Amino acid sequence: MHGRRLLTTLLMLAFALPTGLSAADMPTSDSSDSSAETTQKHDPSTCPHCAARQRPVVILVGADRDVMKLGQFPDLVGQFRCRGFQAVYFDPLAQFNDASVLAGWLRSYSRCGRRIMVVGWSYGAVVAIKALNIVRREGICIDTFVELDCYFLNRHVGSRNLASNARRTVVLRSQLNDTPKGYRRPCFYRLDTMWHMSVPSEPQTLRILTTEAYRLRTPVHRASQSNTTAQQALRKYVR
Repeated sequence: MHGRRLLTTLLMLAFALPTGLSAADMPTSDSSDSSAETTQKHDPSTCPHCAARQRPVVILVGADRDVMKLGQFPDLVGQFRCRGFQAVYFDPLAQFNDASVLAGWLRSYSRCGRRIMVVGWSYGAVVAIKALNIVRREGICIDTFVELDCYFLNRHVGSRNLASNARRTVVLRSQLNDTPKGYRRPCFYRLDTMWHMSVPSEPQTLRILTTEAYRLRTPVHRASQSNTTAQQALRKYVR
């Protein structure tokens, strides 16, 4: 009885396997490694996202409580595009302030070799820093992070190593906001306005953001070497 069952099982296996297929040809754990290698081999010449590889990208992260768009923060997208930059708006209401979604954007642009500047206004700076923390664990860095007048930032994200995977950090705050804490050598500007809602539309803000975006068009080694000189020139220009 047992011999008949064993014979039946062997016959089923013999007919189930295609002709000429041996045990060496069957998939093993190495197939996952080969697929991982295929994923890692990224060819920018064939990637549709790399068509504008040389253009820096500016990601604007808005404030979730500005439902009426009184701060006019999304209008900055058009300002950057008029100057030849690719600018995208991260809508906190549409994305439910999900930092993992923004982290996915950073992965995509970083994989294509793009130079990235992230601008977070109000609570958008909190979402941006959380996204930077996610990709930092993966070894991803961005060129510039800009915080626009975020109140109570340290209550949300702490006060240590904020945006540490950004090569350059710029902080713009209104007259009534506190001095930033937790950033590593930030370039700090105290704006003339006292009103939080007017910060994105201030001419002073636009000049600083535009100058920072133009820095992305310089080679990385030159930008890092001339960091102090560029900061002094920028302060003189903004005034």
